[in-house]
Amino acid sequence: MQINRNSYKIVILFQILILLSISCDDTSETGNPGSVIYVPSEQPTIQAGIDVASDGDTVLVDIGSYVENINYHGKNIVVGSQFLTTDDTSYISQTIIDGDHNGTVITFNSGEDSTAIFCGFTLINGQGYDLEEAGHNFSAGGITCWESSPSISNVIIKENTAHAYGGGISFYESNSKVENTTISDNSAGTGGGIYCASSSPSLLKVLIIDNTANQGGGIVCTTGSNPGLEYVTISNNSADYYSGGVFCINSQLSLTNSILWNDSPNEIYIESSSVTISFSDIQGGWVGEGNIDSNPFFCNSDNGDYSLAENSPCVGTGENSVDMSALSVNCGPH
Repeated sequence: MQINRNSYKIVILFQILILLSISCDDTSETGNPGSVIYVPSEQPTIQAGIDVASDGDTVLVDIGSYVENINYHGKNIVVGSQFLTTDDTSYISQTIIDGDHNGTVITFNSGEDSTAIFCGFTLINGQGYDLEEAGHNFSAGGITCWESSPSISNVIIKENTAHAYGGGISFYESNSKVENTTISDNSAGTGGGIYCASSSPSLLKVLIIDNTANQGGGIVCTTGSNPGLEYVTISNNSADYYSGGVFCINSQLSLTNSILWNDSPNEIYIESSSVTISFSDIQGGWVGEGNIDSNPFFCNSDNGDYSLAENSPCVGTGENSVDMSALSVNCGPH
């Protein structure tokens, strides 16, 4: 029986190695995969799986709702749902980590690098604390990246809050990669969706929608940040002050093949910063090669569908004739 179990693990490891390279992130730096730790069959919680893992291991999590606040503790490992082995996106919404309003849902604060991979989950009910409670004021609701640069992909981050910075994600001295991720319905004092300080994260195919904040509803970048955004849709975010979409102070931000639309009170607000935008649809317009100012014709944004109608002006008008959007065409003409 043990031989069968080990053979099964070898098959799963092979599947993970292939699907990580396709669906989650480039594993060229990870080397050979280590062991697979199964949750909950071998370890009762995700944190317990992380605690017994070593660099290069994979913590593979079955469908369910896990009430936890997780910390990688400096381990460069893979933590993923069954999406890792199947490439079936339904596992993302069915594998939930619930922070129970008891702190950040996922924390990277021990120097984790790009080989620390988090993939295939929904994160809810995180609560980022303020300076006195957390020891620093970059405690996000969903994911905190503090002096760490993990790879995050195929994740839904929703309905999290932060007293101070980053309802969805906060970055401090981080060069994290975020791909194929939705950040929605989060709230914070500053940066309802994302907060960046002294960081240069890269965002690819990220949907930032319906987030709220006192300052900067969608994404805030400050203190020398240099985020790069490509195929990003930022829409229907709101703030009491400054921008509902992008708010930058003393930073540089680049945006390509993306959409900023219907954010309140405006799309972009900058102070001592530069924002370079090209081949993107910006409500109110923005100077840059290939930019347009046209209703993007989302399929049904009132019900959370921000994919494009087939007659959207964003279809085929991006750089090299790609679509300007985090999501592809998914409905008929408007």
